[in-house]
Amino acid sequence: AQYVFELNTKLFPDEVIPHQTYARFMNSLGESKEALDIVKKGLKIDPENENLVAMRSYIREELK
Repeated sequence: AQYVFELNTKLFPDEVIPHQTYARFMNSLGESKEALDIVKKGLKIDPENENLVAMRSYIREELK
């Protein structure tokens, strides 16, 4: 599954949703740091995306 999520971010690099779903998946695996990196890439595409902003805050809290 990870391969598919990562592939989607490569196939659709300018779309937010693939980054959001990939980050959510990685976070569910306990890969919070990698998930945060993916969220940051998504926020470069759409800095005001509410879902990614919320996810970034949530993951940052997990990493404390």
